[in-house]
Amino acid sequence: MHDVVEIDLLRYQDDIYNQVTRRMVKTEEGEFPKLHEVVIWKNLDILNMDVALKTSVIRIFDELDQYNNLASRNKAPTDPIKFGEYQVVKPEMHLVIPVLDVNHRLPQIYQHIKNRFWFSQSCFIGADTSFSSDKMKEEIIKSRLRLDSVFAKPSIQEYICSLLVFTRSHRLCSLAPLTTRPSFSALEDIMTLAKCLAIWENRDNDSPLFVTPDYVKVAYRKIGYWLVDWETNRLFKLKEYGAEYRKRMEISILTGDWYGSEWNSVEEYLQRYESKLDWNSSSGFSNAIVDEVLQLVRPPI
Repeated sequence: MHDVVEIDLLRYQDDIYNQVTRRMVKTEEGEFPKLHEVVIWKNLDILNMDVALKTSVIRIFDELDQYNNLASRNKAPTDPIKFGEYQVVKPEMHLVIPVLDVNHRLPQIYQHIKNRFWFSQSCFIGADTSFSSDKMKEEIIKSRLRLDSVFAKPSIQEYICSLLVFTRSHRLCSLAPLTTRPSFSALEDIMTLAKCLAIWENRDNDSPLFVTPDYVKVAYRKIGYWLVDWETNRLFKLKEYGAEYRKRMEISILTGDWYGSEWNSVEEYLQRYESKLDWNSSSGFSNAIVDEVLQLVRPPI
């Protein structure tokens, strides 16, 4: 039986912390409270994110991850944790998945909340598509046990660092620095995903596994397409009267790579980096910054 709960965040936005934490917990008579294995969040992208709402959503993730709790370092995975008004047990596999409605652009989500999700995946499932979820769950749990055994050379970690540094220093970052510069916590996320890819591709053999640059490229692209979005600066998407003057003004006051740039050249440059619908990408859109960084940074030999 599938242990899935769907939560409409828009419905609970007046008291999101208490209401959502209650819905995420499964309580049955005579049993210890447990988190649902799969939690689907709806309408995260259209919430009116004031300070209180942002704080409440981040608090939910902090409690799930046991942030700011030194005692959690010595806890076994089966030990209960405080979550909302409950002491709960986390299941072996626990996922929080926001379902986003994407039209002509990626939804704009508060960056500190966006960072708590690993990556995005555009999903187009036909009516006749079916999955053997029980078997897949067993495979995932079994594969997770091998995670610490996957070897990554120091040069691989340096390669990931270089990818992040090149991304953060890209010229377009100055237009939307908070939503274009991935935090360095992404380094661990990329490494973990690269290891997962190595395990999943070789799940039928027990030989020693290594992280190669190819796995890193796939992991970086998948995470980068989700985190890097300079077009959150909506000024540069406007076509209305007076917008061009405001764009010129913003470019003229930025120093660094934009200093002395002619507006016609800047406009042509920006058009080249606009995202376009791409059903083959993990986000459903192209991401020229991520693709350019992958070309510029040479992988270790």
